[in-house]
Amino acid sequence: MSSQDDDFPSVGYQKANISAKLNSTVLFLYLIGIYTGVYGATITIYFRRKNVPRAHRLIVMGALTLLYGILAVETYMNWFYTSINFILGDTRVAIFLAGETDSAVPIRIAILVTFLEVLGFVIADALMVWRCVHACAGALRILIIPVGFFTFECALAVVNITILTLTYVNPVFQSDQWFHNANVIDGIFEAIVAATSISASVTISYHIYSITSRTSGAWRRYKHIVDILVQSSGAYSTAVLLAAVVDFLNTGEANTSLTALILDNYAETLYVFLTGLAPTLMVARLALASPRKEEETVLESVPTSLLSTSSQDGLEAAISQQHEAGDSAEEPLSIVERGST
Repeated sequence: MSSQDDDFPSVGYQKANISAKLNSTVLFLYLIGIYTGVYGATITIYFRRKNVPRAHRLIVMGALTLLYGILAVETYMNWFYTSINFILGDTRVAIFLAGETDSAVPIRIAILVTFLEVLGFVIADALMVWRCVHACAGALRILIIPVGFFTFECALAVVNITILTLTYVNPVFQSDQWFHNANVIDGIFEAIVAATSISASVTISYHIYSITSRTSGAWRRYKHIVDILVQSSGAYSTAVLLAAVVDFLNTGEANTSLTALILDNYAETLYVFLTGLAPTLMVARLALASPRKEEETVLESVPTSLLSTSSQDGLEAAISQQHEAGDSAEEPLSIVERGST
C-alpha cells in the first residue's frame, strides 16, 4: 500500500465525518424552526408593550431581527451546499472529499458565511453589553470588565475574519500547521465571546443585588430578573465554550482529529442557534416577567434604565428627589405598574 493510501482517512473515519455533517445539518434545520416560532412570539410580545421607549424598541428589535436574518441566511447556505455535496458525490469518497474541502462552495460564499457567523457573535454580545451599560449607568467602575472584553472581542473578530479569509484565498495558508493556528485563534475568539456574555450578565446581576439587598424583600421581587439573565447567558456561553474547546483540540490533521471534527459539527450547530435564540428568548421572558400590579417595591436608587432594559416595560419609577448630605440612604422608591397595554 502506498504512503498516500496510508495517509488517506479510513472508511470508518469517512462514514463518521459524513454522518456528522448530515445529521448536524438536519438538527440545525429543526432548531431554526423552533427559533422562528420564538422570534415571532417575541416580536409580538414586545410590540404590544406600548410604553417601551422608542430608542429601546429600535435597538432591541433591530438586533434581534439582524440575528434572525443572519441565521436564516446561514441555514439556507448550510442546507443548500450540504445537498449539493451529496448530489455531486456519486461515491462515499467523493462525498467525503466534497465535504472536507468545500469544493462545491464558492470562495465568496464561504467568506460570507464566516463573516455572518462572527457578526452574529458581535451583535448578540453588543445587545448584552448595551443592556449592561444602560442598567449600570451610575456605576461606571463595574463596567470596565464587560466593556473591556467586548472591545477585545471586536478586535479579535477582525483578526479572525482576516485569518479565515486567507485560508480560503491563498494556498500558502492551507497547511496543517496554519489550520491548527487558525483553529487556536478561533478558539480564543470564542472564549472571549463567552467571557463577554458572562461578565455582562454577572455585572447586571451584581448591580441589581447590590441595590435590592439594602431593603427587606426587594431582592426577592427582582431575583427572577437575575435568574433569566444567568440562564440565557449560561446556555449561550456553555455552547460557545464547547466550540472553543473543540477548536483547541483540532490539530488540523484529519486522522488525528476525528473526535474534534465530529464534535465541531454539532457544537457549531448549537452555538449558532443559541447566538440568536438566547437573546431573543431573554427579551421575551423579561417582557413577561413584570411584577404584579399590587406590588410596591422599596428601593434606594434603582436607575430607571435598569427597569426598562430589563424589560420591566410595565413599570414606572417614581424617583424621589436627591437628598442633602447626611439624609437617610433608605429613602423609599415606589415602583408601580402602568396601565395595562
